[in-house]
Amino acid sequence: MTKHLISLPVLDKTALEKLTGFKAGSASLVQTLSRAFCESADLSINEMTAAVGSKNFKELKQAAHRLKSAAATLGLARIQQICHAIESAKEWPAQMESIL
Repeated sequence: MTKHLISLPVLDKTALEKLTGFKAGSASLVQTLSRAFCESADLSINEMTAAVGSKNFKELKQAAHRLKSAAATLGLARIQQICHAIESAKEWPAQMESIL
């Protein structure tokens, strides 16, 4: 499963192209969403790191879900799919070890 996730494209250009023409105030929607993603991703990754350290499977899956949604909006395909794999995992650690 890990090789499949690594081979995914980093960016889905079609998702990003859909956002290109929109404006949000004085900045483009892509710029606005990119800034918001960086802030929320930092928080989600910190939460995921803490959840892995404490072996809190529920918290890990919840943080992965939030990051997945934000990544999908910007077409960040690889991040989206890795988070989907974490969120969909049925058990810890066997499946988790191959994802992380």
